[in-house]
Amino acid sequence: MSEKAKLKKALSLGVKAHSRQEYEDDEDDEDDEDCEGHEKDEKDEDTNSDNDMDILQAQLQHLGIGDDGMEAIQKLLQLLKTGNSTAERVLALDALTKMAITCDSKDFSDDSALYRRIHGPVQTVWERVDDEKVKVHAIRALATIFVFSSQSRELGEELLEFLVEIIESDGNTVDALNSREVVVAAMQAWTFVADVWVDMGGDARRAMKAFHDQLDSRYPDVTYTAALQIAYLFDVQRNPDDAEAQQLYLPYTLEMLRPRLIVASRGTKAFSKGGRRQAAGLWLRRVIGYLDDNLPLEYSTVWRKRDDEGQYILKIDTLGPWMLKEYLHTSLGKGFEAHWFDNDKIALLLGEASLEVLKKPKRRKKSRAERNGGALPRPSEIRLLADDEASD
Repeated sequence: MSEKAKLKKALSLGVKAHSRQEYEDDEDDEDDEDCEGHEKDEKDEDTNSDNDMDILQAQLQHLGIGDDGMEAIQKLLQLLKTGNSTAERVLALDALTKMAITCDSKDFSDDSALYRRIHGPVQTVWERVDDEKVKVHAIRALATIFVFSSQSRELGEELLEFLVEIIESDGNTVDALNSREVVVAAMQAWTFVADVWVDMGGDARRAMKAFHDQLDSRYPDVTYTAALQIAYLFDVQRNPDDAEAQQLYLPYTLEMLRPRLIVASRGTKAFSKGGRRQAAGLWLRRVIGYLDDNLPLEYSTVWRKRDDEGQYILKIDTLGPWMLKEYLHTSLGKGFEAHWFDNDKIALLLGEASLEVLKKPKRRKKSRAERNGGALPRPSEIRLLADDEASD
């Protein structure tokens, strides 16, 4: 498959993913039932994402992407640099992210080529672009592209340090002081990178202090996110079978921070939108109970697979895979489901998650033409044949 075809696949696989977050804020897609371990299956389609993808694909066609994968990357980076709007820059970042998730690293010159290529240009976003949304997508793009296209310990440690600096500075490192969206993105990205590739060690201790400081934030979504990252580190530390956990000497204990985590779970009206404040708080209290009692999370969500109309349930019982799932779902939107079914890299990453069949896929009915061994003639053709036979 050529790189042009792979890019087309990357752009089309889970097309609903792109710019999904912009519209999710206006939807009530989570409620109290979600926090009890079950997400309702969403039926509503989001046509705005399709329109955004049409715009992006037209722009890429205009730029003249050839068959070389690195040329495609160059054109996307050009769009990132010279784009006339936030939407264009965001879509360029999303397309780069999708390439990393979809394509094999061997398709590029080395296993870190894609990450190295986009690292410098994305860094310029901090200086040239004021829009916080672009910076949020740039942070998520760096983290996701690293995880899916690089195995360099050195690059991973540099990225973790950069993300912690964003958290410690309340976004000032990337010229987004007191931007809660940027801080939240950096916290989530740190955990995503650390969980997948990097031996945390001293990085975890520094990150824990940064997460702890964010518990004092006046923004409930920041305190909620910080509490989840703290819970994740406690979960890693308590695993006696993990060699990494033996070297994870955190500056706090669960007993010390439990009251702060409970406070973070309560939320305020400022975070309430479509019932999400209550949902987030209930889920965080479930996570605290998971840490206290060492019980499974019992998280599940129901999916429908469009092409066969089957129903499936994704089950996750541990915190690490759930956080990976949440991160990828934020990046991919509804496209996450398509990737789960069609992209082995996603299923491999979430190895501890299980997918069970709730409703068997329907067998597709054969058309009348197929049942008769081929296409049937149209009625007009039958009449012509009949006339010919009568004339003979």
